[in-house]
Amino acid sequence: MEIIVIPMVFGLAVVMVYVVSSAIAGTSKRRFLHRERIAALEKGVPLPDELLVETESAARRPGNHMTAIGGIIWTGFGLGVLISSKIIDTSGLGNDFHQFITFLSIWAVPALLIGLGLLFYAWLIRDRPGRIQGS
Repeated sequence: MEIIVIPMVFGLAVVMVYVVSSAIAGTSKRRFLHRERIAALEKGVPLPDELLVETESAARRPGNHMTAIGGIIWTGFGLGVLISSKIIDTSGLGNDFHQFITFLSIWAVPALLIGLGLLFYAWLIRDRPGRIQGS
């Protein structure tokens, strides 16, 4: 069992480091663009075209549909594994299979919660009629 857990923990750590570093890089880029924009406005200089293009692309919220699809997939996976692990009768299948089903049912709950979290996030960032873009 330890042979399986060590790569899983390492893989999750790598993914978490990537996500956090991407978020930090995006935040620092937006902060830099904001400072540059404010400095140009204070000096009365018109904004450069490439800064305007960056601003327009940053105003759109990409990936809303991909977030919803990911949420549907994770929720479906979590529900499917959770329900199937409760329905399957493991009494005649052996101890190893029973342990495997127990292992899957433990990991079904985090998968379900990740899916529900993604669906909630997709619901929060959805385009609503009458809402000003970028706010």
